Amino acid sequence: MPNASERFRTSLRLAWRQITHHWSYPLAHLIVLAVFFIALRTAEDISAKAILETIPGDIGIALASLAGILIAGASASRSPGAKFSELEQSFPGGSEVILGRSLASFLASILFLIEPLLFAALNGPWDSFLSGLPIYLAEGCLTVALPVALVWLLAHRSGLPTWSYPLLGMVWLGFFGLGYLTPFYSNPAFGLLNFMRHGSSYYSEMWGRLLLDETPRWADLFYVGLGVAALVLLWLVQTANRLHRVPAAAPLLLAASLVLSGFSAVQYSGITSDWLTNHTPWVQTIDPATHVPRQHVAEPYPFGEPPAVEVDVRNYDLTLDFSNEAPKFHATLELGNDQDRALQEFVLLLNGRLALTESSLPCEKQGIWLRCSAPEAFAPDGTLRLELSYEGTIHEAGMIPSRDWQLKDFILPNGLRLSPQAAWYPIPYSPSLEDQGVRNDIFLLRKPALVTLEVIQSASHPYRLASNLPHVDANRFESQGATWIFLIGSPNLVEEQMGDIRLVTARNDLEAVRGAAERYRDIYETYRTIFPAVNTHTALVMALGEELGLPEETHTPPTLEQPVIISSRYVLWSMGAWDQSLSSKYYLGDAVLAEFWLLNRATQLGDEAWSYPSMLWQVNNSPVWYATSSFLWEYYESGGDALDLAERINVRIADQAGGPGESPFSQIVNGLLQVYQQGGQAGLVHAINQLSLMSEETYNTLYAENPEALRQWIVEAGDEAL
Repeated sequence: MPNASERFRTSLRLAWRQITHHWSYPLAHLIVLAVFFIALRTAEDISAKAILETIPGDIGIALASLAGILIAGASASRSPGAKFSELEQSFPGGSEVILGRSLASFLASILFLIEPLLFAALNGPWDSFLSGLPIYLAEGCLTVALPVALVWLLAHRSGLPTWSYPLLGMVWLGFFGLGYLTPFYSNPAFGLLNFMRHGSSYYSEMWGRLLLDETPRWADLFYVGLGVAALVLLWLVQTANRLHRVPAAAPLLLAASLVLSGFSAVQYSGITSDWLTNHTPWVQTIDPATHVPRQHVAEPYPFGEPPAVEVDVRNYDLTLDFSNEAPKFHATLELGNDQDRALQEFVLLLNGRLALTESSLPCEKQGIWLRCSAPEAFAPDGTLRLELSYEGTIHEAGMIPSRDWQLKDFILPNGLRLSPQAAWYPIPYSPSLEDQGVRNDIFLLRKPALVTLEVIQSASHPYRLASNLPHVDANRFESQGATWIFLIGSPNLVEEQMGDIRLVTARNDLEAVRGAAERYRDIYETYRTIFPAVNTHTALVMALGEELGLPEETHTPPTLEQPVIISSRYVLWSMGAWDQSLSSKYYLGDAVLAEFWLLNRATQLGDEAWSYPSMLWQVNNSPVWYATSSFLWEYYESGGDALDLAERINVRIADQAGGPGESPFSQIVNGLLQVYQQGGQAGLVHAINQLSLMSEETYNTLYAENPEALRQWIVEAGDEAL
């Protein structure tokens, strides 16, 4: 009789032939191929690695898992006449026959991973495919191995009927949707059960899996442990039944695999639980005399009560040093008191994970609040200098709309992303902003500050940096006035100058978003002619992944030097690839106009034009801005042709709710059209300039109830330019 290794090879060979030579096997591959062809018809916008990392790759693993269950079930339930009886009855037979058949089921199942790999390779680029291939194959194989091993274990122990395996496959696939059920999606630790989506995300070519932290590694090890445990159990049970003894190594291997799975689950849960703890529940004080921090537990509430006073930052001098293991920050602030009374203390926002190490003034850090005392009364219109040193990790996560959890702000050896919402630099808290219900905008400055930012990187992990602030050199950024600071870094970051537009994106996204950047450039160049007083000759487009925390809807000029749009690469690609005129108007046209509008006010009216309540009305609630935006979009689309513009304006007015009545919208756009027809470009520039300087009080007092008077005022403003 053949030895154990020969029986193993024979059973493997026979089972492989029975599976792959059956007519249903190639038919199943054709069905999977058709599924991917339909699903990926419009996937030319994403790279090969993105295909493998996101939903297409997850579907491929899901289908391979389903195939594994059905193939293993069909193979396990074959009749005794299928040429395995003689092998299984041979003496001294152990578990080699059933393990050979299990391996054949596994090998036949993982071939269903070829279809997603084929489409990924066709999408390219080739380096993207090669970098994503090892991880995808490894995760696909271990995901398929677990259900195959479980099916063989169940079939051997209970002799399940053939009809039960499709049902088992449906139950197994049910794990695919666990992430969309309450309470699973609200707790990221439950993502461990969603075995086919543990590595999924709206994949970012800029940062790759950094957005998922260490969760993919521990999820992989969790399923490795379960798969090995299932195979060891199959070996142990089969050997005990056939030879009436337990292999000596089996209990130890089973225990080790279960320990690996349990330990990985604990590590995974620890990471995801930490995601929900964005602020540290302790109070820290700094004594300027000794410069020694002292901390104690905060009672009863770690964040403290919100302050009732406001302070402004006039200047920032920031340094971020992550050349060593723990990132260190140094901030020098020039504070201004715009209140009508002297201040004894002031409060800043600072990330709860960051710990103070030095302070030039007596300060207490309680959660996210940094409370500092002035050495003497901080007089109205006075200034005060504050120096702070602090350190710690930035590690903030959140749940994106698809109910996937991921990091949104971090400092890691292979990438950096710091949005204003991370409060990684001291931000003056403004109750007036929070009172208006705009929660995200509490991380903005009420008025622009002079900003200098220097970044010190590790020599062993250098990568390119970018910010909404203008570049001075590779690691230094400066602005004459900014309301927020956004800093990113990645080995995959590239920049491309496109005329007056600087495009910042990931290397593999460059071609996909170039079309949208070109359209943004055209809009920018057209609108710039309408605001000649704004001294800017460049604009910045950041096309990033669809991660959280993009400061894209603030409608506040991020710097005095350049308009900026920071957006998802998916949104920008769709505008460049398809005729998305309406979306481009709302997304690109409105974004460009909002910044030119406010920069024009800042240029001519000074700092008061930057007050947040004024900006909020100007670009969010003002009928004047909304109507002007619609007019300028048609002006851009018409190329300045007066006849075409008039036709477009008539259609736009007719489309408004209530028809072409005496609404402010119709009167404003008609007034601007009349100005352009009579005075040309010069009249239009002067009229829109005057509109942008109009205050909310003036509009509500004089024109809110009399749109015809506003139209006449616009016409007269245009005539003044003649």
